[in-house]
Amino acid sequence: MILTGYKLKNGIIIVNKSLLEEIKTIFDLKEQGYSNKEIIKNCNNFKILKDLTDNYKLTKIKNMLKEKKYMGNEIYPKIIDEQTFYKVQKVIDEEKNIKEHKMKASLKKSVGTKEYTIFSKNIKCGKCNKNLGLIVINKESKKWYCSNKVRDGINITQDNLEQKILHMLKLLKDDKLKIYEVKEGKIRKSLETFESMQIRKEFLEEIEENKYMELERYLAFQKNIVREKYKMINLINYEEKTEKIKSFIKNLKEPLYENINENLFENLLNRINIYKKSIEFEFINEEKYKMKL
Repeated sequence: MILTGYKLKNGIIIVNKSLLEEIKTIFDLKEQGYSNKEIIKNCNNFKILKDLTDNYKLTKIKNMLKEKKYMGNEIYPKIIDEQTFYKVQKVIDEEKNIKEHKMKASLKKSVGTKEYTIFSKNIKCGKCNKNLGLIVINKESKKWYCSNKVRDGINITQDNLEQKILHMLKLLKDDKLKIYEVKEGKIRKSLETFESMQIRKEFLEEIEENKYMELERYLAFQKNIVREKYKMINLINYEEKTEKIKSFIKNLKEPLYENINENLFENLLNRINIYKKSIEFEFINEEKYKMKL
């Protein structure tokens, strides 16, 4: 696929002059410190962004601004000079540092004696499924607890929770916790599903040829086919979520605590279940991993 801003002519990639100024403008605005959303607002009528959704526009701008080929190589002619390109990369790095600073600050927004963090909606009691609350006992001690299970001791300190999350991330990074591997049972189930769909398809074709079959029986088999299709959709969703997990693991960086942010739950964890003697991580593809407290 040819990069945006270029076109193929007589087997050679050349600059698409109709998009040249648009690309230069996008880089110029970024160099001046405009955010990606502000760039879209100023360039919304550009051909490059035409007919794209808002989310895809952001992805498009983000990828373009990081694309080194715009500086030219043996295949692509130069559109952006090196000085401009690297100034833009510096702006992007500065934005990232500011975002990380804000993220770390957002982890500690206190209201009275209770503290709310990015985990607040994702940490659950393993017994009653209720969200755990975080109470600030003193400057050195914070604890997650279940108001329904206080007597049963369903709680975990903030420090212990963070240590367990970091340990889980380390296992993932070292490839010792392969939660993205499709288990043998899932493969067998998917094959059975394909086979059953094929059998029903052949049977329905037979029904179509023999019109004497009762309508109720015909509709019953139609209903089963729909049910099997839903199973396949769920399998596809599982595979998509698994790819998202693989991507997250691939991009894990050191130090690992930098990865404890909103992306952790968006791309990896669905929830964290706290039990009396264990903690369970439930991943977005429904795989689970439990460790002792």
